[in-house]
Amino acid sequence: MFETKPSFKKIISNNKLIKGLLRLSTKDLSNLYSKVLNKNKKAYKELEKKERSIQIELERIKKIKIDIKYNLDTIQKGFYTNPQNISLSYKKIGKNKYVKARIYWHGKQREVQVGSIPNIMKLLQDMMKDKLITLKTDIPKIIKWEKIKENQELLKSIKGIAALKFQDYIIRQLLFDEKNTDNDIIKQIIPEKVDKVVEINIDSENNINSDIGNEENWYVDWRKNNLG
Repeated sequence: MFETKPSFKKIISNNKLIKGLLRLSTKDLSNLYSKVLNKNKKAYKELEKKERSIQIELERIKKIKIDIKYNLDTIQKGFYTNPQNISLSYKKIGKNKYVKARIYWHGKQREVQVGSIPNIMKLLQDMMKDKLITLKTDIPKIIKWEKIKENQELLKSIKGIAALKFQDYIIRQLLFDEKNTDNDIIKQIIPEKVDKVVEINIDSENNINSDIGNEENWYVDWRKNNLG
């Protein structure tokens, strides 16, 4: 803000020029001083106005950068089947156990059910037949989760299945957002804190957020749509 105007009497008492060579009257010096003060006051106001304008632009730039970050993440996870950054776990649901996969997208951790171990092994066999994957070792029909965790080749292949499911989900979500522009998530600021894990299922085109999916039906549909 502006500086407080000093007492002009004090200025006069300290000013040796008022009765010196300048030969200015007290009034003339006072007017000159006031003009300089007013000019400085206007400069401060202009500075505040520019700073507010810059702050608004910085906020806009910040939001654009967040949009770019989100778009690049969507391109990577929605249009490429990349198993990186996918974590797997083995959970009991009801009476059965299933392999679950998690990925971070659009400010939240998304969780998808990859399937039971026997069904996953069957899926991997089908994918090998379709030449989608190549494994050096045979795929066992029966294997425990502990053994799977020790087999990096199997783990990578299971993550590959999860990546396909996440890819399918993200593309469906983007299509849904295109039809619902009022809820356009691309224009939202991505929260840094993850408060919730969203469990997703990509088996039904009309229900992308139901709890549990059928991995066998999913692959059959995916195969028809992608391999002909």
